[in-house]
Amino acid sequence: MNIGVVVNVIKSPKAMSNYSSFYTHIFNGGFVFSKKEKKKIREFYYVVKSLPPSKRVNLAVLGKLQFLMDELDFESAKKRSKGKFSKPASKNKKPTRKKSKKLQKPTIQEIIQSQKNLPTIGMGLKSVITVPKVRLEDVVIDAHTKQKKSQDKHILYVAGWSLNDSEDDGLRLSD
Repeated sequence: MNIGVVVNVIKSPKAMSNYSSFYTHIFNGGFVFSKKEKKKIREFYYVVKSLPPSKRVNLAVLGKLQFLMDELDFESAKKRSKGKFSKPASKNKKPTRKKSKKLQKPTIQEIIQSQKNLPTIGMGLKSVITVPKVRLEDVVIDAHTKQKKSQDKHILYVAGWSLNDSEDDGLRLSD
């Protein structure tokens, strides 16, 4: 890597506008650096960016640039870039998700027809809940369930008739 190329990039205001532009102008996608190396390159960019454009190329910056170039491992970065862009597809790779086909919206006639086939409440629909009948023997009689007045179970009641003796009734059952 030539230091002159980096100096020209440092002088260019367009290349120094942001970090990604700076990185692209210098390395042009030919290298893939490790995280530590990328961090050092970013730190160098911010040091240079903090200086005014007229003072960006001085001995201190050139010394830091030389030190950075010595620290970067260009051979392994070049190998990583070849491996990154020319890898065959691995067998353990998760399958890509296929795009689902868009479903057509049903027509109004289809919606009406499907709703006609559904059971509706109040239109002859029978309840599925069955209430079990309670037998007299199953009821537990306590203070809360005891009847106040005893009544006969089977009383036939017809309007106007009564089984009670009344004085008006001239008929009496014989003793």
